Amino acid sequence: MEKMKAEPFNKPNSVRPFEDQIENATLVAGRKVGQIANDISNTTSDYVKNSRAYVKGHPLTGVGIAATAGVMVGSLMTMALRRRSHV
Repeated sequence: MEKMKAEPFNKPNSVRPFEDQIENATLVAGRKVGQIANDISNTTSDYVKNSRAYVKGHPLTGVGIAATAGVMVGSLMTMALRRRSHV
């Protein structure tokens, strides 16, 4: 009885360029997403720095804005919880 040799799987030559295209597209997409995330991070840092500078220059206004935001969030949460308990 003759033993059959297992031949390694060779991909057709037409598949390799397709794999290269997918790999390149994934690499480009990853770089773009990374750049967008970096831009968002930088923008957020700028907003935080500007906000802190504003509050240091106008402390009473900063307290007023924080208090107003707290009252609004608290009111919205109260309304949402009341609706949930009545449903």
